[in-house]
Amino acid sequence: MRPRFSFYWPALRNGFVWDDTALVLRDPLIRSWRLIPEGFRHFLFLDATASDFYRPLQRLTFTADYALFGFGAPWGWHLTSICIHAAAAVALFFLALKLCDGKTAIAFAAALVWAVHPMQTSAVTYVAGRADPLAALFGFSALALGTQ
Repeated sequence: MRPRFSFYWPALRNGFVWDDTALVLRDPLIRSWRLIPEGFRHFLFLDATASDFYRPLQRLTFTADYALFGFGAPWGWHLTSICIHAAAAVALFFLALKLCDGKTAIAFAAALVWAVHPMQTSAVTYVAGRADPLAALFGFSALALGTQ
């Protein structure tokens, strides 16, 4: 049995799929740090049919990935998604720890089940799904920090 930390590790072998083509490969706004302000003025899909997906932070992470990995190393983009998902699981652990009166085992179990649940697979294993782990990271972090 392989360790749980490697649950999404096979995603590093993936390339760009599905909406990755429109959101990553064909988005000119992720190719330069100078275009970040312009990215905040546009919806996510630039070349597809009209959409109301306004996700500038997702595009900002794509800009960072492009600067680090370019298009030639999709594994790096997938690693970023896995790291964001892992950070969200850690934030959930701290939230659950507060909600469960410091019961570490329960908090850990809740975060682990959420982290490895098959429902998370598409959000973590393809780059365009990154909005979901980002939302989870910010949501769990805000709740953990705002809970007494």
